[in-house]
Amino acid sequence: MELDALDEFKNRADEVLHYIWDPIGVSGAVMARDEYSGYVPKLMTLLMANGSPSTIADYLANIRTKHMELPPNREEDEAAVQLLLQWRAKLEAQKPRILG
Repeated sequence: MELDALDEFKNRADEVLHYIWDPIGVSGAVMARDEYSGYVPKLMTLLMANGSPSTIADYLANIRTKHMELPPNREEDEAAVQLLLQWRAKLEAQKPRILG
């Protein structure tokens, strides 16, 4: 994957966590824009390793329930994963060998 495409995917992953997944509801707060950024590296590892949607959703669920001590919401976790996988597919189509 070209560095530019990898950086774009990383940015998209960060945006999905902040604006879509957002379990603590901070997406409207400018000062909280980096609230979920610390989870992006592991998330990218799973996405780049072609982890299963279930495995990736499990990672988000673990953050939600163990780290944030919030109730589970598998539907939101899976919806975020589906969007991440759509971004990966779009970038792969534009920049072949995104996982290469």
